[in-house]
Amino acid sequence: MVDNPTPPNPPRRQSPGESRTAARRSFYRLAPVRFCDRIASRLRPESKTLAGWLRVLEHTPESPPPGRRAQVSQAAIGARYPDGTAQKPVRLSLFGEPQSPSLLQWLAELFALQGDVEDVMVKVLGGPGGGLLSGGRPVQSCPDMPRQEVIIKTRDGDCSAWVFTPADGAGPWPGVIFYMDGFGIRQAMWEMGQRLADGGYLVLLPDLYYRQPNRAAMTPAQVIAEPKLREELMKLVGGLDRDKKIADTAAFVEFLLKRKDVKGNRFGATGYCMGGNISLTAAGAFPARFAAVASFHGGNLATDQPDSPHLFVKDISARVYVAGADGDAHFTVEQKERLERALSEAGVEHVVEIYAGARHGFAVPDVPAFNAAAAERHWEALFGLFREAFAATS
Repeated sequence: MVDNPTPPNPPRRQSPGESRTAARRSFYRLAPVRFCDRIASRLRPESKTLAGWLRVLEHTPESPPPGRRAQVSQAAIGARYPDGTAQKPVRLSLFGEPQSPSLLQWLAELFALQGDVEDVMVKVLGGPGGGLLSGGRPVQSCPDMPRQEVIIKTRDGDCSAWVFTPADGAGPWPGVIFYMDGFGIRQAMWEMGQRLADGGYLVLLPDLYYRQPNRAAMTPAQVIAEPKLREELMKLVGGLDRDKKIADTAAFVEFLLKRKDVKGNRFGATGYCMGGNISLTAAGAFPARFAAVASFHGGNLATDQPDSPHLFVKDISARVYVAGADGDAHFTVEQKERLERALSEAGVEHVVEIYAGARHGFAVPDVPAFNAAAAERHWEALFGLFREAFAATS
């Protein structure tokens, strides 16, 4: 048995010989978990932002029981639920960039040889999917993410944005505006946008930093670790005042109203960190256009500043869901209570809560504070909010 396996080079495109195939199959079957740990170390840093770069798409033959979504991490295939119960065989999808298709193929072959995996699909973001073998059976290529890049004319210029629609089925669908977090547009935002869309929505993800087109891309862990980068981040966040948030949202709403694949004229909104503040701001500024809004680890929602969102909730007609982070200096217990009072006095249907033990950034996969349990709780709350709100507007 291999004691300390060293990851082999990604397989070449030519068909290997029978002996080589048998040896590799034996090697992978005997590889301990620490081998998979070392796979993660081979990935380019930006690859690690792809929602853990490995996601369970579905369980076969049945979905996981409520509250027991299977966990797959960079360490290894999650062979058990968090409570220790054995999983059913799963169907996996590997996501990566066009620069690393051979590594994706290698990973796919590795996981296809594990006993608790039924099918493996590979998808190169921004490129075509690739067929792989799983258990000797051809696997259909994973289709391209149904993502469309668009340009939205705003008061202040051209805003790049991405439209996501469900992978299956035809519209029209209820429209949802996805307000990004402070780290900006990146793979993690696209992944979250698609997951939301697959719940039955047309999702619009705008680049709220379009006024600074030449800015450098941000990697959350790096920004958090370097004071100079944190300072630059705060300048970007601070540059979006209430006036700009409202002007931008007006353009986003107009964009959705003109699309034939959007159902109805009232929309949903969700936002993270900075985006959570904007989501609540949008609901107050356009009460007739939003049926449901959510904020996750949003900051400065109920401060003593004149632009605080809680000061503008009196006309909100949307259902409001706010989930704050535990110990978040930007959304304290005092802010929570102040926001709840304002919403109650305005007669707004709402839930405002703190996710105990979940730190700021808990819902976003590439943020160091990502909390898998809190993230799943956030998805359940978000889908529940939109399902109920849009059912009431039908």
